[in-house]
Amino acid sequence: MALADPECGISNGADSASPFSDIIELNVGGQVYVTRHTTLIAVPDSLLWNMFSKKTPTELARDSKGRFFLDRDGFLFRYILDYLRDLNLVLDPDRP
Repeated sequence: MALADPECGISNGADSASPFSDIIELNVGGQVYVTRHTTLIAVPDSLLWNMFSKKTPTELARDSKGRFFLDRDGFLFRYILDYLRDLNLVLDPDRP
């Protein structure tokens, strides 16, 4: 899948004021997630908002495939991403 690369001048229709592409690939603890930039900045002043609105792509850690790397539990991150998408927290009832 080809992604926009703002460092190479390639655009995919993302907000021209943002140095990030519209579609973002993340490696969270070994789990790969693909989401929109607007999803990651949905909650102002959150850690992800600070990372993806206050910093530039070159300031963030990346894995060997160029995905943004977060050293967190990759399986639990899905709950955070779902919350950012819907602004509604839904947890697995089988998890304490």
